Parts: sequence; C-alpha cells; structure tokens
Amino acid sequence: MRDDAASCLQQLVSRKLEKGCLLRLLEALPGAVGSTPPPSHPTESLAFWRSIGALVADLITVNAGTLAEDEVWLASAAWAAYLDLALGLLSHPSLRLASDLHLLWFAAFRMRKARSQVVLDPTHSSGTSASSNVVPSALEQRLEPVLRAFWPKLVRPQGLEEGLLPAIYDEEFGDEEELTHFFGQFRGQVSGLLRAAAEALPGPCALAMRGVVVELLDSVQGPQAGAIVNHLDPKGRCTVKTTAVQQLEAVRAV
Repeated sequence: MRDDAASCLQQLVSRKLEKGCLLRLLEALPGAVGSTPPPSHPTESLAFWRSIGALVADLITVNAGTLAEDEVWLASAAWAAYLDLALGLLSHPSLRLASDLHLLWFAAFRMRKARSQVVLDPTHSSGTSASSNVVPSALEQRLEPVLRAFWPKLVRPQGLEEGLLPAIYDEEFGDEEELTHFFGQFRGQVSGLLRAAAEALPGPCALAMRGVVVELLDSVQGPQAGAIVNHLDPKGRCTVKTTAVQQLEAVRAV
C-alpha cells in the first residue's frame, strides 16, 4: 500500500501544480517522509525510496518557475526543511535515486533568489551592524553538505571488474554493462551540478570543494592513511584497487 501511495503521488507531482497545492505539499512532505522508518539495509523497500526521491525532485524541477520568484517562500523555514529532506535522501546508496535528486539541486542553484536571498537573523541585537545581521541563504548553507553527499558516489563501484558488486547494484541494473553506462552518465550529471553550483555561488563552492580535496589529500598522508592506502603491489606501490587512487580518480573525473 505504501509503495502504491508513493507511486500515485509521484504521478501527481510530475505535472505543474496550482501554487496553493504546491506549497502545501512542500510543507507536508518533510514531516511525512521523516516519520517513515529508514531502510535497515540498502535494498529494503528500494522501489518505495526511489519513488520518494523522484517525487521530491519532481516537485521542485517541474515547478521551479513558480518557486524561483517567491522570495518569501525561499526565505522560509519550510524551504530549508525541504532542502534538508532532499539532502537526507542522498544518504541512500542508490545511484538512480541520487541521479533523480541531482535535478532538484541543479534547479535550486539556478534560482537566483534562492542563492542570493539574505535572511535577517533575529538572534542579533538591533545595535549591531547591518552586515552582521544577516546569515547565508538556506541553499548556501547546504552547499558543502550536498557536495560531500555526492562525492562518495563518484567513486567507481567496488568489485566492478571482478563481478563482485553489492546487492543494490543487482537490484538497480540488469548487468555490469548497464551499470558502467549509467555510472558514466551519472558522473556527467554531477559534473554539471558542480558547474551550476560554482556559477551560482563561486566563493562558497570553491571553499567547499577545496575542503573536500584537502581532506582527501590529508587522509592519504596522515596517521589514518592505511585505511585508504591499501591493496598495494608487492613493491608497496598503489594499484587501481587502492581506495586512495579510486577517490583521487573520482576527483579528476569531475
């Protein structure tokens, strides 16, 4: 019944909605999805979570034109909660779900009023300067978490060459050729998303990406390097199976 309800709702939101109905759905979905127990393993209720991801994305992408001009809505707590819902769904290991959600973030970064919205912070006293009485937009505050959520998914799936893939890939893809093709497309999608983020918020995006790369480089050289500098050859050199090499290759790819 839950799967059917999600599928039905997905069909509803695949078309442009009247604004009142749209805003009610946007406000209701975070609480409704948040009250649903998360899956205990990656393949549990996969069809349901894929439907949820698709409808959460469609609700924004199909109605982006309506939302982009609503300055009040883009400064609301409801918009921030909806972004948090989309961000939380990225913790699911499904590549197809992440692919659907990238469309939402792409649309959000193209909303000028969403990225440039200045929100007055009521916790500051009225005697402070104007520059200290603002906080970044909800979208800017979630920029780095979004990049960090997508980043691990850019690493080539483990076991692809040996045919030893996690069960979720068996559920989502018919064979390794389909997975390889989709993975290439997915990297292209995330690369486009990074470009959109960099154009929308160049300073914050550069700092966020720098932080991710520096953190990766530090992990290669730091005391915990053994966790990712693994699968060495007999001479102690990295191989294509070395986790650090795979992560650096993902950085280079996008």
